[in-house]
Amino acid sequence: MSRARNIESEPTRKNVMEADATISKDAYEMQLRSESRYAIGSFHEQEDAQSVVSNQFSEFLAEQGIQYQSNINAIFREFIEEESKQLTERLNEIWMERRPRDWASKTDKFQSWDEVKNWDRTVPCPKCNHNVDRTSSSNDWKLWNRTVKLLKPLVDNSEKVVAEIINLSPIMEERWVNFAKAREAVSQKYDLFDSNEFETSEQFTQDELDGAFHHDKDLYNTMAHLNYCADESSSCPSCGEDLWQFTPGHLEKNSPSRYFENISKSALSALISSLLNSKTAQSSRLFTGNILDFELPTQEETFDDSPYVDETEGFMAHKMLSDIRHGKLDRFLNAIIHCPEDSQYVNKAVIKAAQLRKDGKIQLRAGLVDQNQFAKRRHRAAISGAFQACFPFVGSEEHQIDMTFNLPNGERIGFIESENSLKDSLNALSMIVINKMATELTRLKPSIFFEQTDYQEQEQLKWAKELAAQLLLVIVELGTIVKIQKITPDNNDDKKNQSKHKMWNVTFRDSFKDKLFAKFNHLDLDNNIRTGGSLLQHFQTDRIDPMFTPPLQRTKDQHGGGYLTQAGQIKNPLIRNNNNDEMFKIKRFEPSKSAISNINRLQQTSWMINEQITDTCMRMLYDRVGEFVSKIQITDSKYGYQIDYNGKFPEFSFSQIAEWMETMWIASDIIQSEAKQFWHAWCFDWRGRMYPCSNLLSPQGDDLSRGLLLFGEEENLNESGWKWLRRAIGRIYEGRKPQQIEFNEHGIFKWGEIELSQQDCSVWSNLQEKLSTKAWKNIDAVFEDSEMNQLLERVFTAVVSNPLANQSIWADGDVFRKKAEGFQRLAISQAYVAALSEFNNGNKSPAVSIPIVLDASSNIYQHAAILTQDSEMAKAVNVLPNESNLPSDVYAKVADYVREMWENENPFLAMGIQGELLDEIMDTALDRSIAKKPVMTIGYGSKPDRIHSTLLTHNKEQSGILEWAPFNPEDLSELSPEKERQLWDEYPEEDDRNKFLVYKMIAHPNSTLGELRDRIPRHKQQDVAKAIIKSFVGAIDEVLGGHSELKDTLESSRLLTSQALEEPNYTTWVLNDGSTIRNIVHTKTKPRSTMPWVGTNLSEQIRFSILLQSEKRDAGKEKRGLPPNFVHSIDAGHMRDFIEEFSNEWGANMIWSVHDAFGSHPNYIDSLDAIVTKTFFSTHQTSNCGSHLQSLVTKALKKPLKPRHKAKEAKATEVAIFKLQTRIEKFERQTPEVVFEAISSEDSDDIYLIS
Repeated sequence: MSRARNIESEPTRKNVMEADATISKDAYEMQLRSESRYAIGSFHEQEDAQSVVSNQFSEFLAEQGIQYQSNINAIFREFIEEESKQLTERLNEIWMERRPRDWASKTDKFQSWDEVKNWDRTVPCPKCNHNVDRTSSSNDWKLWNRTVKLLKPLVDNSEKVVAEIINLSPIMEERWVNFAKAREAVSQKYDLFDSNEFETSEQFTQDELDGAFHHDKDLYNTMAHLNYCADESSSCPSCGEDLWQFTPGHLEKNSPSRYFENISKSALSALISSLLNSKTAQSSRLFTGNILDFELPTQEETFDDSPYVDETEGFMAHKMLSDIRHGKLDRFLNAIIHCPEDSQYVNKAVIKAAQLRKDGKIQLRAGLVDQNQFAKRRHRAAISGAFQACFPFVGSEEHQIDMTFNLPNGERIGFIESENSLKDSLNALSMIVINKMATELTRLKPSIFFEQTDYQEQEQLKWAKELAAQLLLVIVELGTIVKIQKITPDNNDDKKNQSKHKMWNVTFRDSFKDKLFAKFNHLDLDNNIRTGGSLLQHFQTDRIDPMFTPPLQRTKDQHGGGYLTQAGQIKNPLIRNNNNDEMFKIKRFEPSKSAISNINRLQQTSWMINEQITDTCMRMLYDRVGEFVSKIQITDSKYGYQIDYNGKFPEFSFSQIAEWMETMWIASDIIQSEAKQFWHAWCFDWRGRMYPCSNLLSPQGDDLSRGLLLFGEEENLNESGWKWLRRAIGRIYEGRKPQQIEFNEHGIFKWGEIELSQQDCSVWSNLQEKLSTKAWKNIDAVFEDSEMNQLLERVFTAVVSNPLANQSIWADGDVFRKKAEGFQRLAISQAYVAALSEFNNGNKSPAVSIPIVLDASSNIYQHAAILTQDSEMAKAVNVLPNESNLPSDVYAKVADYVREMWENENPFLAMGIQGELLDEIMDTALDRSIAKKPVMTIGYGSKPDRIHSTLLTHNKEQSGILEWAPFNPEDLSELSPEKERQLWDEYPEEDDRNKFLVYKMIAHPNSTLGELRDRIPRHKQQDVAKAIIKSFVGAIDEVLGGHSELKDTLESSRLLTSQALEEPNYTTWVLNDGSTIRNIVHTKTKPRSTMPWVGTNLSEQIRFSILLQSEKRDAGKEKRGLPPNFVHSIDAGHMRDFIEEFSNEWGANMIWSVHDAFGSHPNYIDSLDAIVTKTFFSTHQTSNCGSHLQSLVTKALKKPLKPRHKAKEAKATEVAIFKLQTRIEKFERQTPEVVFEAISSEDSDDIYLIS
């Protein structure tokens, strides 16, 4: 494809690390295969993966003979080409029918297909007859003339300067844009470029464009046009003919123009891939089961339907469905199936149920969890998702899961995956589909063609979403591809927040779905996707895989580096989740060169899979699924049968099982690969925190991922390495003890397979007491004690020799859940036992690759302590050593303080709660594991009035399930369902209804307060939760006072900055490595309905909603988010400072990074610990010798402020100024105590900043 030349341009190598010829051809092909998934939803990107890598890297692939083209992508593209024709034809029909009226009425340019066609037209190439795009966005003489017109005013209409910058010529080789001259000309009027950039002949960078945008919108538009002229091809992609002068008119007689083809392909590709990528758990999902040993009785010719007809209700379909499924009508199934058309029971559901029963099958839905009668939809969805997740485990020869169950009528039913495929429940919300379609449609009308707007990308996305909504309407009208169903969000449990906004659920039509899947039947999918995969996995574009090859180096280019292909790089940009930043030309995070260098250092670490524990992980996953299945019971329901779960709540969801299985499949691929190594591409968030692009097999993943990880290189243990290997295994076994000890007649207790004497149990208790202090010296003492050491070795050896038989030792209650450590415990056990075995056989320095990780304790409070110079808080959170020289436990401290508060004054007394019930609440709420949640969430800025729900929901999250119950606001008596419905009918307006009806939260049985659900009166449970959280807030203010001071200081600073007379009026700060952070949060706009264009038969029946981004800022979120965002940016800076210093000393091939957790090979942990501690303090020391907080306060006080005319606002400003001046005075007179010098003389083993 030919493009305009940039004269004086020299080829440069961008966003590419030197291709590593030591990496095998197979590894590169595996990586290209993996990345081909990311292009599957984009018709424009469904090409040979090799064609969308950078030119330099493409040359390397060609030299190595590496090629890969996804068969699935190619087949899907072919399918879209064919199926889109009906949509193209329908769009042309609507346009042709409407265009005379559209021409006559041009009040709104974008309300018709006549406007859209300007951006989607193909014509035959005049040379080769190949179809080429010729639209209003084509790179032709019209565009170049338009660019010249924009350029002239910016260079004072100097024809000479214009001619030096851009040359229009019908000869392609003589047509160019001189960007060096353009920069020089622009610099005469605008201070945008350094003088050394005048000779740069590359196109304008994104940084330069963003700078121009904030100086002058016309300048920005002109620079963007120059880039577009130089970048977009003007040639026929088939024959190379230059089409710069070829601009056939739309209205030429016998015009060969074809319209709406690209739109149709893009929209259909995005729609289908969205549905295939869906993971929505449907509470209404029907499961099909086979009745075992079913025999169809002799059929009767007639059927008496009178028992199913009621004078009031009419035909009772539900009763007949129930009787069919119960087998009560087995003799009449033929008669029901072939009933006359005028029969009273002509009902599709009834006939389908009869046909299934005749075939020995019945369908049933999910039912109740633990017989709970509230939140039924969400409970059904939980069962439905977990039940669906079981099917991949059925039929395994090695680990058989029995999915057969007894029915209440005495029959037995079995379920198999082939009859309950995920493809039968593929669906997506209309808004999600529209968003995906819009992303593809933006390609048709580039942002430079939206001129009359401040934010072109915002207007572009609005245009694309409006168009996508219209296209979805036309697709639905076709009646051959998808169908839709109106739904209401499942807020039935929260009557106060009932959503008035309606949504649509989009699903495939069965015939279209069958046709789609039939296209892939001939493929050997295991060779095209992952081992153990399925076709749907290829369309799971939300899943990002780690890399089989080293990532490309990152640069400042947002969409470059990391992954190899363009699709992979677009999917995984340098800064994640920053669409608003690009749209509104802001940079909430502007990484420095140093920051980018450090993210490249992280990308150098290679990884391997711990093969020793993969089988154990998989077997335990089977066992976990088996436990769920054992609690399933089939019960009667109104429509036949339902699937109930007889536990408190399913212990896994479909998405969790899917992620665990994906993790195991990828691990299997890596193990079977030649190199057995893999890498992670890394990215930033807008605070500067660093993340692997993939959460699978990631150091920032869950326990399963972490347990499977080894460094890609081994190193022989030295003395320091042995010390830290012992410390790590000692720390991770702290707290592991039998639930109940019972000795047999021989005085032996059997724990797993280990036989323990009373003396052994006593030794174990004593060593656990030492380990519980978490002090390094005490852990060392345990291993130095021969009796304790021998017992530990017995335990570790037993665990490693038979992990499954000894789960009670290392796994019980600590695998397959949040914050689990079980698989990490098993991994380090195996590493330790293997190293010990070699040691005992004479190898004193065995090679290991196990990571050792030290974690900061209460990271946000640690940074708050040094920022506010609160020495007491610093001791409480291990920034400074305390008097005991033991690590402090801030969660226990806060919980203990709350306990003291309650013992002095009962906060529940007014609720009538005291005595034994008060003690039970204290024991429940003040357990350390429970206290950790509110302490952390309050620290990270959560509002206390929202946190209390986490004590009542099934999963301890705000979004979890709980019960909402209706009460009379006067006497708080609970209302019956009938009375509740009556009040809703009588008082449709909420304000009127609230006088007679109030809803209160009731604890879910699986919640923190679930055990007390039947002890605490129902109308008091929410109040109890609020009182608990209120107490924690008070305790945090007392124990961790510096945190409140930090929040108050930051808010005062933000308030003054927001009132600044000049821009910027947002809080911004610069870290020591030169990275800049801007605390900007945009408002979330509410969904709005689109007005259907005239032309479809459904225009009066359906309104699709779209969600548009807003340029308005959300002051409330900026206020609440500033403290955690400020601290997170600093802890990210600390991590980067550590990475730089550590890699300079030891290299970057063994670095484990998780925000506030630092890891490496055991040999380097002494050094790691010292570097982390040193850089923690230096990160807070700015160039002016103050802290980042002091710099922020000083800058806020210097800003001239707008006059405040309202008394309340003026008073708030006055108070803020006083607080900041007081804070500055304190900074200046205070002798810093929380400094590195305060710990420099301490024994390193008494410092627990990380541990």
